[in-house]
Amino acid sequence: MPITEPFESALERFLKFLPEAGYSNNIKWVFHEDVAFHRRGYWIKAPLPASNADFAKKQYDIGLRRALGIKMVCLCKLGEKSGLGACSICYVFVPDDEEHSEYTLMGPDSLKFSAPALPLSPLARPARTTTDGLIWSYLRCMSLRPPSCFTLDDVPRRNRVALLDRSGEPDRCGV
Repeated sequence: MPITEPFESALERFLKFLPEAGYSNNIKWVFHEDVAFHRRGYWIKAPLPASNADFAKKQYDIGLRRALGIKMVCLCKLGEKSGLGACSICYVFVPDDEEHSEYTLMGPDSLKFSAPALPLSPLARPARTTTDGLIWSYLRCMSLRPPSCFTLDDVPRRNRVALLDRSGEPDRCGV
């Protein structure tokens, strides 16, 4: 049976899951444009757009429409000294199609929560932030090169969410 749980209810459960996994339940939603991966660590562009929370909800709603599964993911954490304060950096993942759903071990009834294992995962170390446009451009360029580029594959793009939200149809154009 496909997921019918509204975003607010799923978010409430996700916020209970995060402390159990060792993360703050103070969350910031991110999209591909907000994250870079360089030298085995995440970088977050600060400040994050205020609209990210709305886009996360839209991504979740797209997942409900597609009925291929939804995963709420804690990508990393930020420490107190970051420009955004201590928080968990999160995103909503929705598979592209049935095959992608199978590869990610999801199905129409899958609502999963995920976070890096503390302290075992090298990805669990705190991310860094930058507000400097030049540094951000360098980090984005470096994170688009293999093997770093594969680390961010599942993080959705804001423009794709907007396009799918407007169309109301499952994505078949590969945008």
